[in-house]
Amino acid sequence: MYKFAYLIDYLKRETRDDFYLGLMQIEKIARVKLCKSAYEYPEYWYTCGQHSLATQILDCGFEVKPDLKIKKIKLIRVRTEIMDNIHSQIEGKEIIRKIRVGSRITTIRDAYLEKYGFSCKLCGKSYLKANGKDYIIQVHHLNLIKNGERKTDIDNDLRGLCPNCHNFVHSIDDLKNKTWGEIEKIFKEINKV
Repeated sequence: MYKFAYLIDYLKRETRDDFYLGLMQIEKIARVKLCKSAYEYPEYWYTCGQHSLATQILDCGFEVKPDLKIKKIKLIRVRTEIMDNIHSQIEGKEIIRKIRVGSRITTIRDAYLEKYGFSCKLCGKSYLKANGKDYIIQVHHLNLIKNGERKTDIDNDLRGLCPNCHNFVHSIDDLKNKTWGEIEKIFKEINKV
């Protein structure tokens, strides 16, 4: 079952056109705890990037306006004519965003991939593009980049993951308290590997 299936079902049955839901109320409806980012970053509620919850809410016919100062989101029903044409909307307008990211050193990534190869350490699939040079494996830091500066140990801190598994790992609530063994266990339980 999809993680937010109860919330999506709730919204599909909603008759109001404009209302607020508190983040704790969302957790109660969804029967799942929201990640820390949902409480701290309005971007979590945008329908772009990897945050599929906002996209699922839009598919239910609601636009999300987060107000994290009061720990609520405002849901506004999207007009029917917009929803009817949602698949023909124009995207790709150039925008400028200011974000803060931790620096990464590509030689560390390259050293890891040279030593451990180009297969995903969760699903086991190998990802080498046809030309034999480009690869799709992403290197995940167990000690997250956002935790600040440090020396990276390629043997103990890094794991090669395909994009799907990398996204999965980052979707685990409270990731900073999970060991690699716990992450593998959760993956196997969910995927019955």
